[in-house]
Amino acid sequence: MKLQAEYARIKGYTELWIAYNGGMEYVMEYVEKVRKEGNYNNFEVRIANDIVKYGAMYHIMGVNGVCDMMDKYGCNDSHLTTLCVKIAKELQII
Repeated sequence: MKLQAEYARIKGYTELWIAYNGGMEYVMEYVEKVRKEGNYNNFEVRIANDIVKYGAMYHIMGVNGVCDMMDKYGCNDSHLTTLCVKIAKELQII
């Protein structure tokens, strides 16, 4: 995984964001709402992006921080998605 060096940091950001935004119960309610609505192409990617990328990373790091990280490692959206899905799975969000 191209962003492995950032894994622990981004996982920590995600845990902080979840705690700050109502806890895991709130997140799981959101996950179930998305599942029931069915408005996604890939459920795992949708939830990982919503929680890890758009929730935690963009709110804690900011857009420039995310872009800087991607430039530093020479990665693209698919690498970022891989990181986000892995974190979401480990945190048992998906």
